[in-house]
Amino acid sequence: MRYQKYDIVLTHFPFSHLKKIKKRPAIIIRELEGENNILSQVSTKSRNFDKYTINLRNEDCEGEIRLDSFIHVNIMATLHESIIIRKIGRLTNDTIKNQINNKLKLLFN
Repeated sequence: MRYQKYDIVLTHFPFSHLKKIKKRPAIIIRELEGENNILSQVSTKSRNFDKYTINLRNEDCEGEIRLDSFIHVNIMATLHESIIIRKIGRLTNDTIKNQINNKLKLLFN
């Protein structure tokens, strides 16, 4: 299945030390050629990275998003499509989409 930017998926997201994974939601922030995508972590827990964190409310999405959460734009992984369990929703709020793009620019500049 091809995923699109701003799809919210349930996936096996790796910890940064790569020794463990956790089944969690993530948002597609970039589709790549082939079968890989770049995703950012979605969590109900706030972190100390406010500079790169975006509040994600249930009403900002369509689909099976159960709880208000945070998008941690700076916690990313490039994952093969086979690691993605399924699509659970899609970000629909254009303001949040713009915030993601602005924080990505901030992160990489």
